[in-house]
Amino acid sequence: MNADKLRVGGAHLQVVNVGLSKVYTPELLRKKQNDQIMKFGKQYQEIRSDTMKALSKVRADSAEYTPERVDREVDKITQQFRQQTKEAIRKLLQMLSITEEKYRMSLDSPVHCNTSVRVLEITQRQVESLVGHKISIPDEYIRSEPDEDLDSFVASVVGGPEEFFADVLLEDHK
Repeated sequence: MNADKLRVGGAHLQVVNVGLSKVYTPELLRKKQNDQIMKFGKQYQEIRSDTMKALSKVRADSAEYTPERVDREVDKITQQFRQQTKEAIRKLLQMLSITEEKYRMSLDSPVHCNTSVRVLEITQRQVESLVGHKISIPDEYIRSEPDEDLDSFVASVVGGPEEFFADVLLEDHK
C-alpha cells in the first residue's frame, strides 16, 4: 500500500491508495469531521459575538429611539443572526455529509448506512455543547431509510434541520 498526504484546508489528510481506489480510514474521517466542527464553532462564535455587540449598541442607544424602532432593530438583528446561523449549519451539514459519504464509498464493501442520521447526530452533539443542554431533533428531519446517494441526502437536509438548529441556538441566545 502506498500512502499520500493531501493538504485540505490547512490540515494534512492521509489517504491510502489501494490499487485504483482510495481508502479513508476512520481516524481520517474523525479528524476531518473534527476540523469541520471546529470551523463551524469558530464561525458561530463570530456570528454570536457580532450579534451581541449589535444588540448592546441598540440597547445603549434605546433612549434615542422610539420603542417601536428599538423592536424593529432587535428583530432585524435577530433575523440576521438566524440567517447567518442557518447558513453556517447548512454548510456544516453538507460538509459532514460529503465526508461521511467519501468514507463510506472508500470501503471495499460500502455499508448501506443512513448518512443523514449520522450527520444529524454529530450536529446535534455540537449544538448541545454550545447551548449546554440536551435537545431532541424532530422526527420530520430523521430519515429512516438509508441514503441512496449524496445528492439526494444533501437536497434533503437543505431547508429543514438547519432551521431547527438555528432556532435552538437563537433561543439560547435570548
